[in-house]
Amino acid sequence: MAHVKSSKEGQKVRAIAEVVASSITGLVAESWQKGGADGLPSAARPGFGTFLRAASEEEETSVFAVVYNVVTAPLDANHKPSALGLTREQLKLEQPQIFALLRTEIHAVTIGFAENARIFRHLPPRPP
Repeated sequence: MAHVKSSKEGQKVRAIAEVVASSITGLVAESWQKGGADGLPSAARPGFGTFLRAASEEEETSVFAVVYNVVTAPLDANHKPSALGLTREQLKLEQPQIFALLRTEIHAVTIGFAENARIFRHLPPRPP
């Protein structure tokens, strides 16, 4: 299992997602949901061009990638949400299940990797 880590300028590096699909050229990670300041679920959504590190717990290899897309969508095609014109607070009261139906995916392209304390600027030998 590989966790995706990100940091904003001046902040500590922290895990924000878990890799759910990968290849040597890129990865897709599902962002972890946490409670926001308003008590509603909130997912990390790194910006376009953000650098990520996918670190594996089993291996000593880390893959470096750059975010090219962030998508929030329903879990499956059978449960598509509809626009209701409600605020997040109104949704929490009237349609609380909507937050469980959505997930945020981070799509990133591989730009290098680190192995045995050496950094390489090419594709890794195996996906994260």
